[in-house]
Amino acid sequence: HVVSLLVRGTQMRMIQRARFALVAGILLTGCSSGASWEDPSPESVFERFLLNRYMGKDPEAYAMVSPKDRQALEVTRTSLKKYISEDQLPEPHEMLLGTRVAGPYDFKRVRRVNKLGEQGPKAGEQIELSLEYFDGRTATAQMSWDGKRWFVDMNAATSGQNGEGEP
Repeated sequence: HVVSLLVRGTQMRMIQRARFALVAGILLTGCSSGASWEDPSPESVFERFLLNRYMGKDPEAYAMVSPKDRQALEVTRTSLKKYISEDQLPEPHEMLLGTRVAGPYDFKRVRRVNKLGEQGPKAGEQIELSLEYFDGRTATAQMSWDGKRWFVDMNAATSGQNGEGEP
């Protein structure tokens, strides 16, 4: 009987610890500051995009481009079939090579221009980032929210190829 009481007592303590850990986890999650649209922030997503490009992680950078821009890049990629064979087509992420992107260390500051209300952005909402280079130049970047996460909006579907306004 003594052994069974010791085993039962150990099991009860383990159950209590598990309950405590579960409640603590729920409370900590519920008390975290910042809304889901701020973690990661649009500025952080843009900086990560630049870092991925800078480090040659183009597939990761490509995944951070807005779905509408990826679709526009895919249309361009597919149109190349007129000129080259299927096996010579670039990979989708290789379509980013035609864009001019500064390194992440070229910027002194990346700031959000648009203020978002406490409710956060609505799906499809875009914001503008102000980019300040160390050499004094400035530029802007667009970010779009799909309801779950931020994407870099390259305006590939609507812009010309003159490179104006690109970071």
